[in-house]
Amino acid sequence: MLCDKCKKNIATVHVEAIVNDGKTVHNLCAACAAGLSIQMDFASFLDSFMQNVFPGGKTEAVADTCCKSCGLSFSQFQKTGRFGCAHCYRDFEPQTEVILKNTQGSNRHEGKIPRRLGAEIGQARTLEKLRQSLRKAVENEEYEEAARLRDTIKAVEAGRREVAL
Repeated sequence: MLCDKCKKNIATVHVEAIVNDGKTVHNLCAACAAGLSIQMDFASFLDSFMQNVFPGGKTEAVADTCCKSCGLSFSQFQKTGRFGCAHCYRDFEPQTEVILKNTQGSNRHEGKIPRRLGAEIGQARTLEKLRQSLRKAVENEEYEEAARLRDTIKAVEAGRREVAL
């Protein structure tokens, strides 16, 4: 696809603009896109993003929360998009948990695992899945399957204890 502006180069940048319910699409090459002076006020973008994440005006309810270590308020975090210290993650956990679930679909890391922690984390995930399966088996009154899962969980936990010793 050729650039909409210069009609010479291949378009590598695709810009969609939505203004008053009207959508326009521009396909531009890198040179023409660099020439554009698209400026986005990050604070206003983050504010509108947070309004979508916290429907019904919940942002005002959590704006007074402050980090106990550095004093950063949640409203300041909303404006900058950056935490002040490592303790902000813990202090703002209820708010960020909702944000992560809404933006990423989960508040738990599901990606690659470092090699040095791979066995430990993999074993913990296996145990969690086995326990969920055990709960479902008990709910469905599949007692033979539940007994098998219980034994498997005990074996995995025993292996974990041996590694820890």
